Amino acid sequence: MPVKPPPSKQGDLTDSELLDNATRAGVRQDGLIGNYRLVREIGQGGMSSVWLAQRIDALTERTVALKLPYMHLQSARFAERFARERDILARLTHPNIAHLYDAGISAEGQPYLAMEFVAGEPLTQYCVAHQLRIAERLQLFIQVLAAVHYAHAQNVIHRDLKPSNILVREGAQVVLLDFGIAKLLIDGETRDTELTRHGGVPLTPDFASPEQIRGENVAPASDIYSLGVVLYELLSGQRPYALNCSTRRALEEAILSVDPPRPSDFVGRIIQGDLDAIVQKAMKKEARERYADAGAFAEDLRRYLQSEPVSARADSRWYRAKKFARRNKSWLQGACVAGAGVSLLLMGGDLLLRSPTAAFAPPAHSIAVLPFVNMSGDAKQDYLADGISEELLNSLANLSELRVAARTSSFSFKGKNAEISSIARKLNVASIIEGSVRRDGDSVRITAKLVNAVSGYSLWSQSYDGSLADILRVQTEVVSAVAARLQVKLSGDETTKFMLGGTANAAAYDAYLRGMHLYYKPNTGEAGYREALAEFTAAIDLDPRFAAAYTRQAAALIRIYMIGTDPSARETLKRQARAAAERAVAFAPQLGEAHLALAASHDIGVEDRAEAAREYERALALSPGSAWVQMNYGLFASLSGHFDAAVAAARRAVGLDPQNVDSRYALGVILTGARRFHEAMDVFQEARVLRPGWHVIEYYLADNLLALGQAEAARQACEPPSSLLDAQGRYDCLAQAYHVLGRQADAERQLQQFKAQDGDSAAYRYARIYAQWGEKSAALQWLDKAERLNDADLSLLKADWHFDPIRNEPRFRAIEARMNYPP
Repeated sequence: MPVKPPPSKQGDLTDSELLDNATRAGVRQDGLIGNYRLVREIGQGGMSSVWLAQRIDALTERTVALKLPYMHLQSARFAERFARERDILARLTHPNIAHLYDAGISAEGQPYLAMEFVAGEPLTQYCVAHQLRIAERLQLFIQVLAAVHYAHAQNVIHRDLKPSNILVREGAQVVLLDFGIAKLLIDGETRDTELTRHGGVPLTPDFASPEQIRGENVAPASDIYSLGVVLYELLSGQRPYALNCSTRRALEEAILSVDPPRPSDFVGRIIQGDLDAIVQKAMKKEARERYADAGAFAEDLRRYLQSEPVSARADSRWYRAKKFARRNKSWLQGACVAGAGVSLLLMGGDLLLRSPTAAFAPPAHSIAVLPFVNMSGDAKQDYLADGISEELLNSLANLSELRVAARTSSFSFKGKNAEISSIARKLNVASIIEGSVRRDGDSVRITAKLVNAVSGYSLWSQSYDGSLADILRVQTEVVSAVAARLQVKLSGDETTKFMLGGTANAAAYDAYLRGMHLYYKPNTGEAGYREALAEFTAAIDLDPRFAAAYTRQAAALIRIYMIGTDPSARETLKRQARAAAERAVAFAPQLGEAHLALAASHDIGVEDRAEAAREYERALALSPGSAWVQMNYGLFASLSGHFDAAVAAARRAVGLDPQNVDSRYALGVILTGARRFHEAMDVFQEARVLRPGWHVIEYYLADNLLALGQAEAARQACEPPSSLLDAQGRYDCLAQAYHVLGRQADAERQLQQFKAQDGDSAAYRYARIYAQWGEKSAALQWLDKAERLNDADLSLLKADWHFDPIRNEPRFRAIEARMNYPP
């Protein structure tokens, strides 16, 4: 018998109707389509049905949504459309877009798409069922905009955006479905298939844009219109065109010529004003008058949630004054004697204030230190302002009750003049310290201010005047004052940590801050790290017991070891780094970063991983609030095969340093090593937003596609002209992708070009390619050569999925055993 779903899943369908659907979908008597066994039908359309199915071969166990076109509709035009949907889905990898797992044609000639099965509710139904407030609905809709913005960046227009194609699953995660009538945008023009040019209009009229109704070529602005209609219904519970005459023609005429009521006309003042304007802008009849892209649409919604002016509203002093009143309601209520006008503003904004305020609830004892402003009038003094900010941040991070945002995230706002509330949301912190530094010769004036980021209240502020020699004393006073204001209890041990690893020598401290400024310069190369090293060495010469300077000296030496161009200097650099880290630990045994430096010195060059493990764990115990310690420990644990501990540490690093691309990159690498490829791709997508175009992230995205068996999508990502990879990554990726696609001659050509470019220096990567090709002997030969050459990539061996086909080979296991992995 054909597989048929339980009646409870299919509404009022009769058994004969179910059998008919199964027959139209080409279901065999045994319920098999390719490598999938059908479980039940979960959806129908005019041209295809969707079935819950289970993969049955040994490759993987996975429940999928299997999309099957009706057999009687098979034609050249339909085959083109189906192939088009497959290709579109394959190129879209985003946490809010359903994944394509597999695609093919069964032995009976039945095409199929195996997609991620999303157990969720349509967006509008979910919001009603969970009684979500306006702010909560907008947060979900912002996820939709993120997915569409990503698709548009990949030159894909959805063209059928509607609530039933937008599901919300457990955890309030939005997932966008059905790119079946999507269009590709190539060189600024949309490209149609024969199917979309003929045979009807495959769209949902209620959500179609005016240009779709007119049958014109569509651009991303068409999706913006459809999203405006979705938001209209999400806010008001109504469709914009409620007509007495329900014919399709009447609806199309209304879309083309009628201005719909405002959403607030249905629900009242709670969404009146900004939200009306945002929806109306998205639904403008003329495409050029809508939001420029989904990102601008999302930004206006974020500004609304933060009670900031939105671009959809006409600018005026009165409008900005009202927005200021809403952002500063608590302060204005305390100053009501200033005038009755303030009270009127507060009354008008009360309902709109409730949802945004409730949407932000950071951990109570969480804080960020923004880079202090250099008020000296001399850009050369930036190092001093940055250094004081960072040392204050490090001191606060030593308090066990505080969660402190890491340097990279805090310093990402330097010079951007962003609002405190916006920064706090991005860093998920309740309090923020900001300040300024003014230097005149040896005299320094430091001003610090502690702000409650939720209420906007200033909790404490103080100015300090003194010399460079007084900076450490000032730092201690600021930390103590902040702890008192935040009601954080200090133990005796924590009080001593304020000065841990420091110096009382003003000149040594000044040199140390100069070194820190050079070390953290954007895109620092070998020359920059050598300049920083010289400053740290100068600081040590001035104070030979300056433990923090030894720690940074070791870190700079390790950086030079990793990126240096002189291989003959590597052994000396490694020895010097070890010596510096040992001195740091000797002078400050409770300094977590000193133990981190010592761990790294044991780890590089596969020296002593058991000792490295002990030092990483010591660093973690001493500095659990350091994102740098968590990230490095996570990477080490991953390369040692301890994936659960690695993922947990890396996620903590991302939480502490959310604006740092390196933290997310490290988490993605760790998830890849743990064979959690879908999760890894989600994280790399987040990293791509923080640093677009970084070839390392692009390589890992393609590499995870290969791991998931999506060779065609990987080929498209790696092959010029779309590729953002460097030459090495491109050769590596294509040699594997072409092999899977049966283009072995092309695969061989890529590998030969790789070898011609890099010679034996890339021996490890050649071994990976041969392992994936199934050529065990060649893979092991190149691994032997990589070991003889002390290839730095050998540290990846235990975590590298490419070697899974030969991992149980005796020669492989012998090489792995010589890597000194800790137990």
